[in-house]
Amino acid sequence: MENFDLRHKAFKTVVMTFVNLVNLPVVRFWYGLRLKRMVKRTAPGCVRIHFACGKRPFAGWINIDYVPYSPGPDVLLDLRRPLPLPDNTVDLMYSEDFIEHVGLAHGRRILREWYRLLRPGGVLRLLTPNLRVLATKYVERSPGFLEWYGHHWGTGSFAEILNHGMRSWGHLFLYDDDLLTRELVAVGFSPQMRSHNQSDNPLLRGLDRPDDQEAEYRMYFDCIKPNM
Repeated sequence: MENFDLRHKAFKTVVMTFVNLVNLPVVRFWYGLRLKRMVKRTAPGCVRIHFACGKRPFAGWINIDYVPYSPGPDVLLDLRRPLPLPDNTVDLMYSEDFIEHVGLAHGRRILREWYRLLRPGGVLRLLTPNLRVLATKYVERSPGFLEWYGHHWGTGSFAEILNHGMRSWGHLFLYDDDLLTRELVAVGFSPQMRSHNQSDNPLLRGLDRPDDQEAEYRMYFDCIKPNM
């Protein structure tokens, strides 16, 4: 657990270095132009953006992050800031394990921005850890849960697990399904809970990480922007 925390402190330092870099005006301007050009070159009805793609860029999508992983993003931008695109530009969006890395106020602004960018009838596929599941597992104190979490992350107690899930990897705010649904509805989305790799939209199926055990601790939403 201690070694894990040290690694993630070092990772956070590296990430903040890149955040500061991509927010330099000249860098943000250049990548803003690149994003606009990529959208312009995409066929109508096929604009898809993968937010905070990490090392999992999707073929046929515009992949955005602020760390230049390899393989990684097409565009380096800080997603806490508005994107230089017109309203109703994007047909599909995907975000996995990102919104918990910003505070609640930033999360609300990001959801409003994504709603602005999504065309009516478009879908945002949103994945994030579920605080309800983590808290329930903590209260139930299942030996199997303790063993699994300890094996993967080096924790030795239920208290460590709860703190780890809420604070490690740079987590700032974890949602449960009730709060996230409320926040999505407040923005204007019609949120629909789904399961791992399942969606009514065939283009959104099979994109989630291939880890059924991790899937138990996440929640999966297809967030539809209603037709006006």
